[in-house]
Amino acid sequence: MVDNLAAEYSVRELCGIYGVSRHGYEEWKARQESEAEDTDGRLIVEIKAIHKKSRYSYGTPKITVVLKKKGYEVNHKRVARLMREHNIRGRKRASYRPRTTDSRHNLPVAPNRRWSRSLCHGRVLRFVALVEHLQN
Repeated sequence: MVDNLAAEYSVRELCGIYGVSRHGYEEWKARQESEAEDTDGRLIVEIKAIHKKSRYSYGTPKITVVLKKKGYEVNHKRVARLMREHNIRGRKRASYRPRTTDSRHNLPVAPNRRWSRSLCHGRVLRFVALVEHLQN
């Protein structure tokens, strides 16, 4: 923020407004990127590549596994944080819906029949009730 406004105001005035010392600001500005920040930069490039290769479907757990296979020492929490910061999300699977009947045809449909079960001497016997009786 101070850098953006330095053209209009003096650095001394801006540091006073933001409540930081000028020396602290100058030290912060001259500081090199930390090793963790550098590694995060490389990791996010890898994460984006893996995510793209998976057709944007992999989430944190799978990306963590792939990174570990590639030799990175990462925790799932770090991968989750980087993905969250860069707005990367895996796709959710569609819920499974069993398809038991194919009703998209013009064929005649059989009448409904009810099945009942009866236990008789340890054996299951199936009876088909009369259609006329059950439909009335």
